[in-house]
Amino acid sequence: RAMYERWGYEAYGRKEMGSAPGNFYTLLRKPTAKPSIQTVEIYETIADDYAQRHNSSRAWMDEALTAFEHAMPAPATILEIGSGTGHDAELLTKRGYRVIAMDRTAAFLQIAKQRHPTLLQGDARSLPVADQSVDAVWAQASLLHVSRLEITPALLDIRRVLRPNGVLYVSLKMGDGERTNASRAPDD
Repeated sequence: RAMYERWGYEAYGRKEMGSAPGNFYTLLRKPTAKPSIQTVEIYETIADDYAQRHNSSRAWMDEALTAFEHAMPAPATILEIGSGTGHDAELLTKRGYRVIAMDRTAAFLQIAKQRHPTLLQGDARSLPVADQSVDAVWAQASLLHVSRLEITPALLDIRRVLRPNGVLYVSLKMGDGERTNASRAPDD
């Protein structure tokens, strides 16, 4: 435990082992890294400009949606992580899906409510959704904002909310490592 605490983890609970009553284990978590908070702060200030610049479909998007439809046909319930201004939620809804659009940025959710009615404010690292409650997760250019240290817990939480045989769609940028682009958002 001391080693993990040196790495920035903190204890947040204790549970008894089901397989060995009388024995306990400690639950640890690492607090959200500051760059992700900076990402939200930047998006809060540029939301309107972002909405104007990212308001139209791109050719590759139709390709991605078609491949997704083959893997998970409509009508299915989809959790969209990082919905931004609601563009993808609107496209998925038009294709017959039931979409729960989620983003951390309140300014994006304000814009998205004009396009899509079912919105949640939440974080990819701790999804505010019940276990096995969605058929698919759509993460279009959103998980790139999760740090390398936090990606495994985020993916485990995605697995938690997916129903058996669920589908995960993820798009990321090509490249190695992590970097910050202060003009748009850190962890870009």
